[in-house]
Amino acid sequence: MDLMKKSTKIGLGILTFLPFILLLSYILYFFTFFFSSISQLEQNESDFSMIFLQSISVMLVLMILAITIKLGVMIYYIVHASNNLKNDNNTKIMWVVLLVLVSTIASIVYYFVEILPSKESTKQTAENS
Repeated sequence: MDLMKKSTKIGLGILTFLPFILLLSYILYFFTFFFSSISQLEQNESDFSMIFLQSISVMLVLMILAITIKLGVMIYYIVHASNNLKNDNNTKIMWVVLLVLVSTIASIVYYFVEILPSKESTKQTAENS
């Protein structure tokens, strides 16, 4: 049986949602600062490289951070799904395939279905089996 501390579950929840939040931040940044820097570029052609590189560098940092966290969470959830004793082999295979193919959505669903349930519901499920 998998018994995680509440702080670990909260940390996993934050890391599960963080790539989605970073992606939204990326999109917001793109439409606000990137377009405003393009208008500045039209006015000041001499500072083209610095303004453009500053805009691009922030977007690259956001995407690299989001991808790194997403891959880390996906690998953790794949290992967790493979070692989860309460699921049969078909369920384990289903979770691994979902986590690989649609990792962002499947990670969020996996967190709420497999990680977050309280100890009482886990104990009741084990007693009913």
